[in-house]
Amino acid sequence: MSKSKIKVDGQKAVLSLKQDLIASSVNDIRTLIKDAINGEVKDFTIDINGINTIDSMGIGLLISVQNSLAKTGGELAVINISADILDLFKSMRLDQHFSVKGE
Repeated sequence: MSKSKIKVDGQKAVLSLKQDLIASSVNDIRTLIKDAINGEVKDFTIDINGINTIDSMGIGLLISVQNSLAKTGGELAVINISADILDLFKSMRLDQHFSVKGE
């Protein structure tokens, strides 16, 4: 079960991750996100403050969330990113697909 929490307020939602975004946590986090989005949410923010690791499955999840939101005119933002993860996102050009902001 996920330690992370989602707060939904109308068309806005914020997911506060409390665990690394890696293969072992992706399915639980995906379920949380799917339940929250459900066609209603347009602006989805993922706060990764304190997260140390994101693997390929985690990156895949972020891309999937962005693609789902884009179909309904929504947007994804990932905030409070550590310098190392921000460098990774920029080198992969993920910042061209969704908003990324450092700590």
